[in-house]
Order: sequence, then structure tokens, then C-alpha cells
Amino acid sequence: MEYRMLSELERRSLTPDAVQFVYRLLYVYRVPCAILERALLEAVLLGRMRSAPVDLAALEGLVDRAFDSEAPGATLPRRGAGDASSRWTC
Repeated sequence: MEYRMLSELERRSLTPDAVQFVYRLLYVYRVPCAILERALLEAVLLGRMRSAPVDLAALEGLVDRAFDSEAPGATLPRRGAGDASSRWTC
């Protein structure tokens, strides 16, 4: 199992719920690091451009896009019918 800690810049670029989401993807769902590295890079850039941390919804979109480009056609866990997001279980 690979271990990854977010840098201070990455943590400052994400809201607390987005940080939790990253760690869940890494350690619970074991999403490949290449996908998360790409999404984190984009999140840091987006956060710096907006001068505000990236929230969970925006991070989900960045991870979706990274997943689609790094692993096209792969499936991800889905939430139940009553949950807010249709794509993620975290």
C-alpha cells in the first residue's frame, strides 16, 4: 500500500471536506495515485486562480475528469438514490 500526505499548499487549496475526500479515495477506495495527483495539481491551480479553496463538488469534478483521461471506461462506486452526488460514495 502506498502512503501519501497532502502538502501544506494542497491542504490550503482544499476545503476540509475536500481533504477528507482525497484521503478516502486514497486509503478506502484505493484510487490510483496518478489520478489523484492530476486532480490535486488542477485543484491547487484552480484554488490559486480563485484565491479560495476548492470545495468538495469542484474537486469531485476534477477527479472525474482525471479519472476519465487516465482510466477511460473505468467504473467508480456510486451513492444511493437519496444522496446528493450521483457519482461518489464518499
